[in-house]
Amino acid sequence: MRQPHSERTLRAAPRQLPWMVLLCVLLAACFPAEVGAAESGVGRFHDLFNAGRFHEIYVTADTDFRRITSEDEWMVLLDKVRTKLGRLESSNQRAVDVVKANEIVTVTLAYTTLFSEGAADEEFTFVVRSGDPILRGYRIASSLLSASRHDLVMAW
Repeated sequence: MRQPHSERTLRAAPRQLPWMVLLCVLLAACFPAEVGAAESGVGRFHDLFNAGRFHEIYVTADTDFRRITSEDEWMVLLDKVRTKLGRLESSNQRAVDVVKANEIVTVTLAYTTLFSEGAADEEFTFVVRSGDPILRGYRIASSLLSASRHDLVMAW
């Protein structure tokens, strides 16, 4: 008896997961310069964050980022993060995603980050142009950003 398509798909999915993970690793390996540039962009973001230089992060971000998020909104967002979470102490990269479309390479990096007052999950999206990482998106989630629930604060 032949299984319905949905059952075949569900049973095949666990077997396909290792291949999907391998594909993601290989894709990131195909763009080591872009991933390295994005990682340096995260380091620069964190250095500027700790120095309180939020304006500098904003003005060097991608034009799409600045079109969607006003500088006032950005300053309020990072001030909230700094007030609730404190200074950044360390971060560990937990995921990398690379997309190349129309000759544009976009790198998204996910981190688990420890601040002086607690932990957060951060996600950075960079467009890499001529080897330079340009911030296109930033998301942060932490239970400390909202007393009533987990907040996802983002600028994109």
